[in-house]
Amino acid sequence: MTEDIDWGFKCLNDNLSWSFTRLDETLQGIISELGKPHRFLRPELFRDGNKWCALYGADLQAGIAGFGDSPADAIEAFNREYIRKIDPTGGRAAGRWGQSNGSQLIADD
Repeated sequence: MTEDIDWGFKCLNDNLSWSFTRLDETLQGIISELGKPHRFLRPELFRDGNKWCALYGADLQAGIAGFGDSPADAIEAFNREYIRKIDPTGGRAAGRWGQSNGSQLIADD
């Protein structure tokens, strides 16, 4: 009887461990997505010839822009360009905007 209870607790513990691991991975993905520059800067998204453009600023010369074949491609290009301009190390060092893990920028409060 004790062995059955021990086995039941082991199964419960394994299931909870797996569930918490999946939950942590999901939350990390959400946090990573929310930390991307386009989420807090909200660049303008428009067609420019045969490409899509995500532009933050008055114009292409003064602002930060990303181009792509689709709106999603333009947004990803914008995120890369923003990080390149703000943090020339490509997100591998702390800068004015806080810590970065290479795929997201974490703004300081």
